[in-house]
Amino acid sequence: DAALMCWEVDWYAKQLSDDAPLYFRLFNLMFILLFAFEMVVHAFAHGVSGWDICRRPNSETFRLVWWNMFDGFMLLLQVLQETLYAVIKTHPDAPDSVRILLRIVCVCRGLRMIRAVRIMAELQRLLRSIIASLRALFWAIVLLFMFIIMFGLFFTQIVSSVRKGGDISLEDEEMLKEKWGTLFISTQVLYQSITGGIDWSDAMTPLEEEVSVWMVPVFMLFIAFGLLCLINVFTGVSVEAALAQGSYDQTRFVSTLIRKLCRDFDTSGDDAIDKDEFKLMCDSKQMRIIFQDLDLDVSEA
Repeated sequence: DAALMCWEVDWYAKQLSDDAPLYFRLFNLMFILLFAFEMVVHAFAHGVSGWDICRRPNSETFRLVWWNMFDGFMLLLQVLQETLYAVIKTHPDAPDSVRILLRIVCVCRGLRMIRAVRIMAELQRLLRSIIASLRALFWAIVLLFMFIIMFGLFFTQIVSSVRKGGDISLEDEEMLKEKWGTLFISTQVLYQSITGGIDWSDAMTPLEEEVSVWMVPVFMLFIAFGLLCLINVFTGVSVEAALAQGSYDQTRFVSTLIRKLCRDFDTSGDDAIDKDEFKLMCDSKQMRIIFQDLDLDVSEA
């Protein structure tokens, strides 16, 4: 379905027409039927528990419930899209609001690709690592913009004083105004300079030639501190958060596996593991692998 959606959007971008080929509609209807059949199968397999949004967060079916809700929402979007196509096809003079709504629905359908996270453990691990680093990333961005605004204020005030003095030609004033005319322009130029948007020598040259040669070390200090210190610290903070999340995921995976083994070796069915059952569990292949990952010896259990 994701490949069909990309193909369809590419066709519309090239043709600039709402009169799509019939095979797009047939493929979409086929996917609607397949997704509807899948949801019916899930409903029979999981029953009401698969749709109970009041489940506790630590319930094993909690994620299943929200994935089912997500699939249902995507199916409704796809049905709405085909309905809007039918309206436009039968009523060519339909208002522009219908076409705008159709485009919004098509964009929202792109969220279906998130579903790939459900079946790929590596994508889940990467996504959790990114989410874990968002808090540190947010404050890192705040610090970066505070740093940029501080230097932007300095350069903007200096350039404004030079322009006000009137000792430069009109061409040189336009060059300074283009790079350092306002605080917004100055901060934009500084941000582009340390992120590779522009060559920082292009931003520094007007300061050196029209303001003062002493602007060069100040600008180079900004580049050195911003690029070598802030950016590298941001990278380290993000990596540290990702490693911490990876360690947490590993601990959670081991805990889940141990709980499953305890249920499997609870032969008495009393929801408890006695000494003999624990010895049998420690002799199992799965438990030996867990001990090996934890750098423990079976004799230490």
